[in-house]
Amino acid sequence: MAKILFLHPYAESDFGRQSIPLSLIFTLLKKNGHDCELFDTTFLDNEILRGERPNHDMELKKLKFFKNWDNNFFSKNKKGDVTSLFQSKIDQFKPDLITFSFWGSHLHAEGEYFSYDNGLKIIDNVEIDPKTKIIVGGTIPSSNPNEVLKKNPIINYVIKGESELVYLDIANALDQNKDLNKIDNLCYINNDELLENKLRPLIDPLDALPDVEMSMFENNSFFRPYHGNIVRMADFELSRGCWYRCTFCLSPFQREVTYKKAKNFRREKSIKKIIREISNLKKNLKLDYIRYQDESFNSIKEDKLRELSIEYKKHVNLPFIIEATINTSSENKIKYLSEMGCVSVGLGVESGSERIRKEIIKKPPFSNEQAIDVIKCYRKHGISVTAYNIIGFPSETEEEIWETINLNYKSKPSFSTVSFFQPWEGTALKKTSLEDGSLNEKYLSDYFSPGQQGDSILNLDTIKNSDLKHYHDNFQKYVKYPKFSYKFLKKIL
Repeated sequence: MAKILFLHPYAESDFGRQSIPLSLIFTLLKKNGHDCELFDTTFLDNEILRGERPNHDMELKKLKFFKNWDNNFFSKNKKGDVTSLFQSKIDQFKPDLITFSFWGSHLHAEGEYFSYDNGLKIIDNVEIDPKTKIIVGGTIPSSNPNEVLKKNPIINYVIKGESELVYLDIANALDQNKDLNKIDNLCYINNDELLENKLRPLIDPLDALPDVEMSMFENNSFFRPYHGNIVRMADFELSRGCWYRCTFCLSPFQREVTYKKAKNFRREKSIKKIIREISNLKKNLKLDYIRYQDESFNSIKEDKLRELSIEYKKHVNLPFIIEATINTSSENKIKYLSEMGCVSVGLGVESGSERIRKEIIKKPPFSNEQAIDVIKCYRKHGISVTAYNIIGFPSETEEEIWETINLNYKSKPSFSTVSFFQPWEGTALKKTSLEDGSLNEKYLSDYFSPGQQGDSILNLDTIKNSDLKHYHDNFQKYVKYPKFSYKFLKKIL
């Protein structure tokens, strides 16, 4: 039996979120007789991790406006700082392997970034037996294992690609005192040279994986603020993979670079497995909601979605949240989602400029009129819509930002969010940003720098950074008014 210590670092906020790949790996190893423990930093004193981000107390003050608020939900319920407690855990457990950062859904690249970066901060501040292996994975380390390994010699291996079955191979090898260097998907340094082992095939069908369990996470991890209430919510994946080639997204790297355009890159669980897994999670965790982490939920075929809707309503009947694309959102699918219990959808609008969508970010084609119709259709069927917008793309102009604002004004989603474009490592648009000279040298010094927090990290020839920040900070005000008013609004905001 191998002893595996999973590190789940504070990622996007002080509120718990579950890592689906961590859950699956943990479950798989436990079922195969290995000794697994989780060190979760979510409710610890996280000053070493938080840096300049909003502090815990300020986050809590905001949440007091939510219904059924309870101070115990998100309180720092453990004494001591992260590093001292983690050191104690290592000394007590004596793991054969410590691991963090996993290949999973990449709807939120910043979540994976913070998981990796904060994991490093913790590891660097504790003493670890040299015999203990340190392994990381995820898209960001996978995209540049050479730099990750050489920059952080404490890391022994990077796992490239899907990792559940790789971890089982690693645990079995550790248990049998076998060399890890021949295990598929592992990257490591030997005599200052990067060695990359071959990739094992993608897991297909997904039903081959065990039913996910989440009992390893603290009970408080399932409380989240949602639409004015504090609810119990868990993350879940129905499918893996996305067929599209959006240049700002990590998914094309996964498919086209890592797996060489694998024909089975997008896979779906059977309806039977979906119903069984969610039913168990609902019962065991006393859930109010499910949040699907699928990169393109609506890529599911219409007939399967209709059948899933019937079975889900009959056996689960739990409201849920999805992410979807405009081009796959037919009225029939929206109708089935509504009947199934979908209460909210996040739609990747990204830009109101058809040039930006087509030529720069290469989204699957849709017109502004189609986006307006789809958003209105979701709302007609009682589903809240959050429109995701991004500004600051290479070559983007002020006029094109106004087009994005105007599209949100015309379509009237329930909520509109905006973020600065981020050239994540492994994305095609990072390469473009480097080639056109717009990528800030500060970012180049450390490509894991969290620039998305407060400002654009690009220097664009087409718009001043001060103007870009103005539209970012005032986006919610602009979307309330028609386009003819934008120049006037800019003068008074």
